[in-house]
Amino acid sequence: MKIRANVSEVFLKFKKILFTFLLLTAALALAQFQNCADVKLSSVYKLTSIGNITGKFCATNFNNPPNAPIKYAVKNFFVTNLNAKVEGNQIKADSDADGLSDDFENNSSSPTYSATNRRTFGTLDSICAASGGTGCEYTGLTAAISTGLLESDLFGFSAAGVGLGYDADLDGIPDLLEILKSTDIVRDDVLNDNDLDGKNNLKEVQQALDANSADDLYLPPQFQTITRYWLSDLYGGNGVCPTGQKMYEFSVDNIPLVPTQAFTAENVEEEYLSHSQAENLILLSYVSESEGTSPQREYYTQIIRVNIKDASKIKITTTPSQFNFQGQY
Repeated sequence: MKIRANVSEVFLKFKKILFTFLLLTAALALAQFQNCADVKLSSVYKLTSIGNITGKFCATNFNNPPNAPIKYAVKNFFVTNLNAKVEGNQIKADSDADGLSDDFENNSSSPTYSATNRRTFGTLDSICAASGGTGCEYTGLTAAISTGLLESDLFGFSAAGVGLGYDADLDGIPDLLEILKSTDIVRDDVLNDNDLDGKNNLKEVQQALDANSADDLYLPPQFQTITRYWLSDLYGGNGVCPTGQKMYEFSVDNIPLVPTQAFTAENVEEEYLSHSQAENLILLSYVSESEGTSPQREYYTQIIRVNIKDASKIKITTTPSQFNFQGQY
């Protein structure tokens, strides 16, 4: 009987130890998951995501010529947080939307970049970094080309072609996104798989991932953006899109939001990129093409402002009139 009692006591002690071990293991795993793949979090706001953005947009906002309009179709549609920089399996803040994370800029040297100045030396900081930090000085006033880009940003791509500043290589990914996501602005590389993770560059950009690191596969699912768009049953002539032109609907989920610093644009052409602390700028953009053997292309954008502290309450719906025409090429 004593032997049985001793065995029972040992077994009960073992169960208690095992249960404690499992609780500690679960707590550690939960803490790692909540920190979302080692993302450095603010003491006030944590990395989170907004649930859903939906809306409609037109293949073109124009009827030209009005009596026999040229029909357009959307080639690609993107939803991107301009202030979230995916680096491997981490999501970091990019407060000035220059394509370099605040963490990188705050710890940079030779040259030293500013996390609250998109053009520390004159050209966009990510373009400067891609060129090895040389030849980046530009002091003259430059005109805006399209959302997020000035003439001075494209000094290295002057031979790219008619779509310079919109979609220079005509691969369907806007130049701004190619620059921010470090894909090739002058060569059609949408089907390339730079990091050999099974997703081509187009998919990586559409899902807001890192096209140059397979580590992004380990991002928690709630931070891997899901973008869908489809041809609507409604066509132009309904008072929304021009007569005869296609209308599209879209839905996007899992847009990561990051704790940002406040940012004030250095020039009047980009005041729309200024934002307060913890505010994120979500860029909706699309490229459309006309029918025919020599297609005309159009580029449209819209920026939505989201504060990270309001993320759980946000459900956004947009309309075609909220998209801004950037240019035709």
